[in-house]
Amino acid sequence: MPRMNARTLILLAGMACVTAAPALELETGLTLIGQAADGDAEASASADLFFSGTAGATRWLLHLEAGSTPASDAVSAHYPQANGDLGSALNADDAGRVQLSELLLERLLSGGWTLVGGLIDASGFVDRSRVANDEARQFLGASFVNNPSINFPDYAPGLALDRPLADGRDTGLSLVLASSNGLADNPSHSYGELLRGGEGRGSFAAAALRQRLGHTTLRGGAWINTRRVQRLDRIDTHGRDGRGLFASIGRSLVDGVDANVRLGLADERYAEADRFASLAVIGGAVTARTGIAASVAWPSKHLGSERAPALQAELFHRWSPFGDSRVELTPSLQYIDNAELRAGPAGWVLGLRLHLSSGHTARRLR
Repeated sequence: MPRMNARTLILLAGMACVTAAPALELETGLTLIGQAADGDAEASASADLFFSGTAGATRWLLHLEAGSTPASDAVSAHYPQANGDLGSALNADDAGRVQLSELLLERLLSGGWTLVGGLIDASGFVDRSRVANDEARQFLGASFVNNPSINFPDYAPGLALDRPLADGRDTGLSLVLASSNGLADNPSHSYGELLRGGEGRGSFAAAALRQRLGHTTLRGGAWINTRRVQRLDRIDTHGRDGRGLFASIGRSLVDGVDANVRLGLADERYAEADRFASLAVIGGAVTARTGIAASVAWPSKHLGSERAPALQAELFHRWSPFGDSRVELTPSLQYIDNAELRAGPAGWVLGLRLHLSSGHTARRLR
């Protein structure tokens, strides 16, 4: 789809939702980030607008997203995983743009189930964590936002059947079925390609079971991506893009301190990172939160001897000068070794993040 048509689609979709909704909720967010490493510095910015509304047992969500262009020879080029907020809204030339990232409907069903369909973020239903899931307010490193061993599509057409841990329930389940090719997975990054079939395309499916045991929440499941790609072991060119297992353990340690452990295991024939483990802890008062995390991703044995386990660690302190989430200032320090699984020197990344928000009421339906 031409760029002008995509912008027109975003505008019309936003206008239709705003005028049709009997009760509209709006959330806005602006994130400004500065990072320095190895004598280089880079600044980035992103903005999010979430519109949501309810009509009876149906709720809708529209998410508009804007992002800046990554520098070609600065921090993000040498340490791509240092900024999980950068690069989520890019065009085919890898330049920042404004895009419609999510447009979905949620229908409440009996028994605490919900059915969600539209342009969705599959990771939001499968890979959740209260501690490490939000690059705008928690850890900035990409390894602490989502499990890198899961080959999620970008924003893609899909369906999700979800039963969250709410209303006193101690057991939950999420089932997701989406296209294997989201916006950023297609060469043109266009909306016209989202529904187009063709060679190499497939589906992404995942199931995640959740169980609450006192102060501990266990999550685990499996995923598969049937997109056709070249296998890493070069045996043939018609294999599935991957499959794997994942687990997440969240626990409240003491009052105000929460921890999360993520684990991942993927098919070594397709996944560059076939094993993953991370630990993240956040604690402190509402107006001043401190987080520390570490992760390791192991490369597939089929990648060659020049690859090595990627290590990442992060320490941050988030300060809310007005006592709420409207304004948050977060200095951070990251240690990264063997970036993108390539054997190389380690480095330190110093960061400062400013997050401005109108609140957190409309952001997620789930």
